[in-house]
Amino acid sequence: MTPVRPEPAGKPCRSVGHGDYPVPGCHLCMLAVTDGRSARAWGEPWPPPPDRVPAGFAPTVLVTVPVAEPPPCVHRGDELTGRERAARGLDHARHWAFCGHPGRPLGEAACPCHGCGPGCPGYAPAA
Repeated sequence: MTPVRPEPAGKPCRSVGHGDYPVPGCHLCMLAVTDGRSARAWGEPWPPPPDRVPAGFAPTVLVTVPVAEPPPCVHRGDELTGRERAARGLDHARHWAFCGHPGRPLGEAACPCHGCGPGCPGYAPAA
């Protein structure tokens, strides 16, 4: 049986003798100084000290942009109760609601994660 070797501390390429500094041409070194998720996963400082960033590279900064929620559908009815969801075999993790559209394109009950919203053929935004 082959013994399991523990993963080296820090970024994996240190195990081949790279040391603490980025080595030109090593994609793991470049990730450690340009990508925050990789650096944090390997225990590297983020953002990296300026002397560790090779010329021509800049650390990546992720920006979260808020997205406006679409208005609910005029046909979306009351949310189903626990008993109503159970009677229809629907899970309790979603926000199921009765669909009041005459054609019920998604069935008697629908939830946003299963198409209730702008992607539904019967969607009409509430005023």
